[in-house]
Amino acid sequence: MKEVSVIIPVHKKNPFLRDSIISAKSQNKSEVIVVLDSFDKELKIFLENLKPDKIICGNWSDPSKARQIGIENSDTNYIAFLDSDDIIIENRLDEQLNWMKKNNINWSYASFIVIKSNKKYYYQLAEEIINFKKLIQVNLIGNSTVIVKKKFLPKKLPKPPLEDFKLWIYLSNENVCYPFNKFSRYYNIHPDQISKNKFKMFYWRFLYLIEIVGLKKTIVNFPYYIFINLKKRFYGN
Repeated sequence: MKEVSVIIPVHKKNPFLRDSIISAKSQNKSEVIVVLDSFDKELKIFLENLKPDKIICGNWSDPSKARQIGIENSDTNYIAFLDSDDIIIENRLDEQLNWMKKNNINWSYASFIVIKSNKKYYYQLAEEIINFKKLIQVNLIGNSTVIVKKKFLPKKLPKPPLEDFKLWIYLSNENVCYPFNKFSRYYNIHPDQISKNKFKMFYWRFLYLIEIVGLKKTIVNFPYYIFINLKKRFYGN
């Protein structure tokens, strides 16, 4: 029985796309929905050969809109997000969902491993309960590790930039995010990614934090966020 819909936005083919979709399909309880931001016939045929449950084609302009379309076409009560270059570890989705249902958890995140040039770059452990206060200090939540009850999602997902972080802020206003401390997926860093400009991310986050918590709290919390991210970037741990 399908219990969780895995939403995979696809903009173009990347070296990990096949393995990403196959890993989602291998989870016993998953409905796999690929939202293709293109009418590329060759890419659509490639995706059809992988046999996801649904393929939806269009011009969505951003991953947030693509995820929204996927959610609207889902047939389950839980939603999981998966970037098209990430790989779900065997049985993780099933185990995380079972754990959430057993403990009546509305949304959760999990540990993950970051791969760069086919080698472990760093890993992020899911060890803390995440609430709004913690999120404004540092975002420990990997997008492709999240499972959330669909009824708690907004009718319209936040738009870029920082669409993932904005969604976590929205969800944390009503529900804390619980850690599922098992490794959930491999996150691949590669040249085809849309953007990895950390300084732009710092700038966008700084402005957004001012908007939601004010300048004083932003100045207090922002240095820690920069420290954590630069540590990962330059030292890989």
